[in-house]
Amino acid sequence: MPIISNTTAELNKFTYYFSISSSLFIFSIGIIGNILNIIIFTSLKTFRKNPCAFCLLLLSISDSGFLVFSTVTSTFRDLFQQFSDINTVLFCKISIFFAQTFALFSHSILCLTVIDQYLSTSKIQRRNAISFKHVQWFIPILVCLCILHGFPFFIYYDEQIIPGTSVSQCRILDTNGTFAKYLYFGVPVVAILLPVSIMTTFALLSLRNIRSMAKQRVPIIRLRIEQQITSMVLTKIFSVYISVVPFLLFYLIRNVILRNTNNLLIQQELFIASRLFNFLLYVNYAVNKTLNLNIIDFFVFYLYF
Repeated sequence: MPIISNTTAELNKFTYYFSISSSLFIFSIGIIGNILNIIIFTSLKTFRKNPCAFCLLLLSISDSGFLVFSTVTSTFRDLFQQFSDINTVLFCKISIFFAQTFALFSHSILCLTVIDQYLSTSKIQRRNAISFKHVQWFIPILVCLCILHGFPFFIYYDEQIIPGTSVSQCRILDTNGTFAKYLYFGVPVVAILLPVSIMTTFALLSLRNIRSMAKQRVPIIRLRIEQQITSMVLTKIFSVYISVVPFLLFYLIRNVILRNTNNLLIQQELFIASRLFNFLLYVNYAVNKTLNLNIIDFFVFYLYF
Protein backbone atom coordinates (compact mmCIF):
# COMPACT_ATOMS: atom_id res chain seq x y z
CA MET A 1 0.00 0.00 0.00
CA PRO A 2 2.75 2.55 0.79
CA ILE A 3 4.34 1.84 -2.60
CA ILE A 4 1.02 2.38 -4.36
CA SER A 5 0.40 5.56 -2.37
CA ASN A 6 3.84 6.94 -3.23
CA THR A 7 3.37 6.03 -6.88
CA THR A 8 -0.02 7.73 -6.93
CA ALA A 9 1.42 10.85 -5.32
CA GLU A 10 4.20 11.02 -7.91
CA LEU A 11 1.69 10.52 -10.70
CA ASN A 12 -0.48 13.32 -9.31
CA LYS A 13 2.50 15.66 -9.16
CA PHE A 14 3.58 14.81 -12.70
CA THR A 15 0.04 15.28 -14.02
CA TYR A 16 -0.29 18.67 -12.37
CA TYR A 17 2.91 20.19 -13.77
CA PHE A 18 2.61 18.57 -17.18
CA SER A 19 -0.96 19.77 -17.63
CA ILE A 20 -0.13 23.40 -16.85
CA SER A 21 3.10 23.60 -18.87
CA SER A 22 1.77 21.77 -21.94
CA SER A 23 -1.48 23.74 -22.02
CA LEU A 24 0.32 27.10 -21.87
CA PHE A 25 2.82 26.01 -24.52
CA ILE A 26 0.17 24.83 -26.98
CA PHE A 27 -1.97 27.91 -26.32
CA SER A 28 0.93 30.29 -27.06
CA ILE A 29 1.99 28.56 -30.27
CA GLY A 30 -1.56 28.03 -31.51
CA ILE A 31 -2.85 31.54 -30.84
CA ILE A 32 0.12 33.14 -32.62
CA GLY A 33 -0.34 30.89 -35.65
CA ASN A 34 -4.08 31.41 -35.86
CA ILE A 35 -3.73 35.19 -35.48
CA LEU A 36 -1.31 35.17 -38.42
CA ASN A 37 -3.89 33.19 -40.40
CA ILE A 38 -6.59 35.73 -39.57
CA ILE A 39 -4.35 38.65 -40.56
CA ILE A 40 -3.54 37.05 -43.92
CA PHE A 41 -7.16 36.25 -44.77
CA THR A 42 -8.43 39.69 -43.74
CA SER A 43 -5.62 41.79 -45.21
CA LEU A 44 -7.06 41.75 -48.75
CA LYS A 45 -10.65 42.57 -49.62
CA THR A 46 -10.63 39.94 -52.37
CA PHE A 47 -10.23 37.19 -49.76
CA ARG A 48 -13.47 38.21 -48.08
CA LYS A 49 -15.52 37.32 -51.15
CA ASN A 50 -13.94 33.92 -51.66
CA PRO A 51 -15.92 31.17 -49.88
CA CYS A 52 -12.95 28.85 -49.44
CA ALA A 53 -10.74 31.58 -47.97
CA PHE A 54 -13.64 32.74 -45.79
CA CYS A 55 -14.08 29.20 -44.45
CA LEU A 56 -10.37 29.00 -43.65
CA LEU A 57 -10.70 32.32 -41.81
CA LEU A 58 -13.59 30.94 -39.74
CA LEU A 59 -11.56 27.79 -39.12
CA SER A 60 -8.72 29.83 -37.62
CA ILE A 61 -11.16 31.76 -35.42
CA SER A 62 -12.82 28.55 -34.27
CA ASP A 63 -9.48 26.87 -33.54
CA SER A 64 -8.49 29.90 -31.45
CA GLY A 65 -11.75 29.62 -29.52
CA PHE A 66 -11.09 25.95 -28.83
CA LEU A 67 -7.60 26.70 -27.53
CA VAL A 68 -8.85 29.47 -25.25
CA PHE A 69 -11.64 27.44 -23.68
CA SER A 70 -9.72 24.17 -23.43
CA THR A 71 -6.13 25.03 -22.55
CA VAL A 72 -6.62 28.26 -20.58
CA THR A 73 -9.61 27.07 -18.55
CA SER A 74 -7.94 23.74 -17.81
CA THR A 75 -4.87 25.61 -16.58
CA PHE A 76 -6.95 27.80 -14.27
CA ARG A 77 -8.80 24.71 -13.03
CA ASP A 78 -5.53 22.97 -12.17
CA LEU A 79 -4.20 26.06 -10.41
CA PHE A 80 -7.39 26.63 -8.42
CA GLN A 81 -7.46 23.01 -7.28
CA GLN A 82 -4.72 24.01 -4.85
CA PHE A 83 -7.28 26.17 -3.03
CA SER A 84 -10.11 24.21 -1.49
CA ASP A 85 -12.33 27.26 -1.05
CA ILE A 86 -12.53 27.94 -4.81
CA ASN A 87 -15.25 26.20 -6.79
CA THR A 88 -13.92 24.82 -10.09
CA VAL A 89 -17.24 23.43 -11.31
CA LEU A 90 -17.89 26.48 -13.48
CA PHE A 91 -14.50 26.09 -15.17
CA CYS A 92 -15.37 22.48 -15.90
CA LYS A 93 -18.75 23.21 -17.46
CA ILE A 94 -17.62 26.24 -19.47
CA SER A 95 -14.50 24.55 -20.84
CA ILE A 96 -16.27 21.35 -21.92
CA PHE A 97 -19.19 23.24 -23.49
CA PHE A 98 -17.09 25.62 -25.60
CA ALA A 99 -14.47 22.99 -26.42
CA GLN A 100 -17.10 20.64 -27.84
CA THR A 101 -18.85 23.47 -29.68
CA PHE A 102 -15.72 24.88 -31.28
CA ALA A 103 -14.33 21.43 -32.10
CA LEU A 104 -17.44 20.37 -34.01
CA PHE A 105 -17.60 23.76 -35.75
CA SER A 106 -13.95 23.47 -36.86
CA HIS A 107 -14.47 19.99 -38.27
CA SER A 108 -17.68 21.04 -40.03
CA ILE A 109 -16.06 24.12 -41.57
CA LEU A 110 -13.13 22.03 -42.76
CA CYS A 111 -15.56 19.60 -44.41
CA LEU A 112 -17.30 22.51 -46.15
CA THR A 113 -13.93 23.87 -47.30
CA VAL A 114 -12.71 20.62 -48.79
CA ILE A 115 -16.04 19.98 -50.54
CA ASP A 116 -15.92 23.47 -52.09
CA GLN A 117 -12.32 22.90 -53.17
CA TYR A 118 -13.22 19.61 -54.84
CA LEU A 119 -16.15 21.13 -56.73
CA SER A 120 -14.03 24.12 -57.79
CA THR A 121 -11.16 21.99 -59.08
CA SER A 122 -13.63 19.86 -61.03
CA LYS A 123 -14.23 22.80 -63.40
CA ILE A 124 -11.94 24.09 -66.09
CA GLN A 125 -12.65 27.71 -65.24
CA ARG A 126 -12.27 28.81 -61.64
CA ARG A 127 -15.69 29.35 -60.08
CA ASN A 128 -16.87 29.34 -56.51
CA ALA A 129 -18.74 26.04 -56.29
CA ILE A 130 -20.48 27.21 -53.13
CA SER A 131 -21.42 30.87 -53.39
CA PHE A 132 -20.34 33.31 -50.70
CA LYS A 133 -23.98 34.17 -50.02
CA HIS A 134 -24.84 30.51 -49.40
CA VAL A 135 -21.95 30.24 -46.95
CA GLN A 136 -23.22 33.29 -45.08
CA TRP A 137 -26.65 31.68 -44.75
CA PHE A 138 -25.23 28.31 -43.75
CA ILE A 139 -22.84 29.50 -41.01
CA PRO A 140 -25.54 30.66 -38.50
CA ILE A 141 -27.34 27.34 -38.91
CA LEU A 142 -24.10 25.46 -38.32
CA VAL A 143 -23.35 27.56 -35.23
CA CYS A 144 -26.76 26.71 -33.74
CA LEU A 145 -26.26 22.98 -34.40
CA CYS A 146 -22.84 23.06 -32.76
CA ILE A 147 -24.24 24.87 -29.71
CA LEU A 148 -26.97 22.23 -29.41
CA HIS A 149 -24.25 19.58 -29.57
CA GLY A 150 -22.26 21.23 -26.77
CA PHE A 151 -25.14 22.17 -24.45
CA PRO A 152 -25.67 18.65 -22.95
CA PHE A 153 -22.01 18.64 -21.93
CA PHE A 154 -22.65 21.79 -19.89
CA ILE A 155 -25.56 20.05 -18.15
CA TYR A 156 -24.19 16.57 -17.52
CA TYR A 157 -20.49 17.25 -16.86
CA ASP A 158 -19.13 18.17 -13.43
CA GLU A 159 -15.90 18.29 -11.45
CA GLN A 160 -15.41 14.96 -9.63
CA ILE A 161 -12.73 13.62 -7.34
CA ILE A 162 -10.92 10.55 -8.66
CA PRO A 163 -11.37 7.75 -6.08
CA GLY A 164 -8.36 7.33 -3.79
CA THR A 165 -6.76 10.63 -4.77
CA SER A 166 -7.09 14.35 -4.12
CA VAL A 167 -7.20 15.10 -7.85
CA SER A 168 -10.45 16.10 -9.53
CA GLN A 169 -11.42 15.61 -13.15
CA CYS A 170 -14.12 17.11 -15.33
CA ARG A 171 -16.30 14.17 -16.40
CA ILE A 172 -19.85 12.98 -16.88
CA LEU A 173 -22.04 12.56 -13.79
CA ASP A 174 -24.26 9.65 -14.84
CA THR A 175 -22.17 7.04 -16.65
CA ASN A 176 -25.19 4.84 -17.38
CA GLY A 177 -27.70 7.43 -18.60
CA THR A 178 -28.92 8.17 -22.12
CA PHE A 179 -26.41 10.95 -22.69
CA ALA A 180 -23.59 8.64 -21.55
CA LYS A 181 -24.52 6.20 -24.31
CA TYR A 182 -24.51 9.02 -26.85
CA LEU A 183 -21.20 10.22 -25.43
CA TYR A 184 -19.52 6.83 -25.79
CA PHE A 185 -20.92 5.88 -29.19
CA GLY A 186 -22.57 8.89 -30.86
CA VAL A 187 -20.01 11.64 -30.24
CA PRO A 188 -17.07 9.73 -31.80
CA VAL A 189 -19.14 9.21 -34.95
CA VAL A 190 -20.70 12.68 -35.19
CA ALA A 191 -17.69 14.75 -34.12
CA ILE A 192 -14.78 12.72 -35.47
CA LEU A 193 -15.42 9.66 -37.68
CA LEU A 194 -17.96 11.27 -40.02
CA PRO A 195 -16.02 14.56 -40.53
CA VAL A 196 -12.73 12.69 -41.01
CA SER A 197 -14.33 10.43 -43.63
CA ILE A 198 -15.71 13.43 -45.53
CA MET A 199 -12.40 15.31 -45.31
CA THR A 200 -10.38 12.34 -46.56
CA THR A 201 -12.70 11.46 -49.43
CA PHE A 202 -12.99 14.96 -50.92
CA ALA A 203 -9.34 15.82 -50.22
CA LEU A 204 -8.19 12.82 -52.26
CA LEU A 205 -10.62 13.75 -55.02
CA SER A 206 -9.32 17.34 -54.99
CA LEU A 207 -5.75 16.07 -55.20
CA ARG A 208 -6.70 13.94 -58.20
CA ASN A 209 -8.26 16.98 -59.87
CA ILE A 210 -5.11 19.03 -59.24
CA ARG A 211 -2.94 16.40 -60.89
CA SER A 212 -5.34 16.28 -63.82
CA MET A 213 -5.24 20.08 -64.13
CA ALA A 214 -1.44 19.99 -64.31
CA LYS A 215 -1.70 17.91 -67.50
CA GLN A 216 -4.25 20.26 -69.09
CA ARG A 217 -3.92 23.76 -70.47
CA VAL A 218 -4.71 25.48 -67.21
CA PRO A 219 -3.26 28.96 -66.56
CA ILE A 220 -0.27 28.76 -64.26
CA ILE A 221 -1.75 31.30 -61.83
CA ARG A 222 -4.95 29.26 -61.53
CA LEU A 223 -2.93 26.09 -60.97
CA ARG A 224 -0.82 27.74 -58.27
CA ILE A 225 -3.92 28.95 -56.45
CA GLU A 226 -5.56 25.53 -56.46
CA GLN A 227 -2.34 23.83 -55.36
CA GLN A 228 -1.89 26.28 -52.49
CA ILE A 229 -5.45 26.01 -51.18
CA THR A 230 -5.39 22.22 -51.48
CA SER A 231 -2.03 22.13 -49.68
CA MET A 232 -3.43 24.19 -46.80
CA VAL A 233 -6.45 21.91 -46.49
CA LEU A 234 -4.32 18.75 -46.64
CA THR A 235 -2.05 20.15 -43.91
CA LYS A 236 -5.04 20.50 -41.62
CA ILE A 237 -6.38 17.04 -42.48
CA PHE A 238 -2.96 15.54 -41.78
CA SER A 239 -2.96 17.16 -38.35
CA VAL A 240 -6.37 15.60 -37.71
CA TYR A 241 -4.97 12.15 -38.44
CA ILE A 242 -1.94 12.48 -36.18
CA SER A 243 -3.80 14.06 -33.27
CA VAL A 244 -7.59 13.61 -33.32
CA VAL A 245 -7.67 9.99 -34.53
CA PRO A 246 -5.22 8.69 -31.85
CA PHE A 247 -7.21 10.65 -29.27
CA LEU A 248 -10.40 8.91 -30.44
CA LEU A 249 -8.80 5.47 -30.18
CA PHE A 250 -7.57 6.17 -26.66
CA TYR A 251 -10.97 7.64 -25.75
CA LEU A 252 -12.74 4.42 -26.74
CA ILE A 253 -10.18 2.13 -25.07
CA ARG A 254 -10.24 4.19 -21.85
CA ASN A 255 -14.04 3.96 -21.59
CA VAL A 256 -13.92 0.19 -21.97
CA ILE A 257 -11.25 -0.17 -19.26
CA LEU A 258 -12.97 2.17 -16.79
CA ARG A 259 -16.20 0.22 -17.13
CA ASN A 260 -14.44 -3.01 -16.17
CA THR A 261 -12.02 -2.07 -13.41
CA ASN A 262 -12.03 -0.48 -9.97
CA ASN A 263 -8.26 -0.48 -9.57
CA LEU A 264 -7.26 2.97 -8.29
CA LEU A 265 -3.77 2.87 -9.77
CA ILE A 266 -5.11 1.97 -13.21
CA GLN A 267 -7.62 4.80 -13.00
CA GLN A 268 -4.86 7.23 -12.08
CA GLU A 269 -2.66 6.01 -14.92
CA LEU A 270 -5.53 6.46 -17.35
CA PHE A 271 -6.04 9.95 -15.97
CA ILE A 272 -2.41 10.82 -16.76
CA ALA A 273 -2.66 9.18 -20.19
CA SER A 274 -5.75 11.26 -20.92
CA ARG A 275 -3.72 14.40 -20.15
CA LEU A 276 -1.08 13.28 -22.65
CA PHE A 277 -3.65 12.59 -25.35
CA ASN A 278 -5.36 15.91 -24.59
CA PHE A 279 -2.03 17.56 -25.34
CA LEU A 280 -1.95 15.67 -28.65
CA LEU A 281 -5.51 16.78 -29.39
CA TYR A 282 -4.66 20.43 -28.74
CA VAL A 283 -1.93 20.22 -31.38
CA ASN A 284 -4.59 19.83 -34.08
CA TYR A 285 -6.08 23.24 -33.25
CA ALA A 286 -2.66 24.88 -33.00
CA VAL A 287 -1.41 23.83 -36.43
CA ASN A 288 -0.57 26.86 -38.56
CA LYS A 289 -2.28 26.27 -41.88
CA THR A 290 -0.47 29.12 -43.64
CA LEU A 291 3.15 28.30 -42.89
CA ASN A 292 3.57 27.29 -46.52
CA LEU A 293 2.05 30.56 -47.77
CA ASN A 294 5.10 32.45 -49.02
CA ILE A 295 5.22 35.98 -50.42
CA ILE A 296 4.90 34.83 -54.04
CA ASP A 297 1.69 32.92 -53.31
CA PHE A 298 0.32 35.93 -51.45
CA PHE A 299 0.70 38.15 -54.50
CA VAL A 300 -0.57 35.43 -56.80
CA PHE A 301 -3.86 35.56 -54.92
CA TYR A 302 -3.86 39.34 -55.12
CA LEU A 303 -3.30 39.43 -58.89
CA TYR A 304 -5.75 36.71 -59.77
CA PHE A 305 -8.90 37.56 -57.76
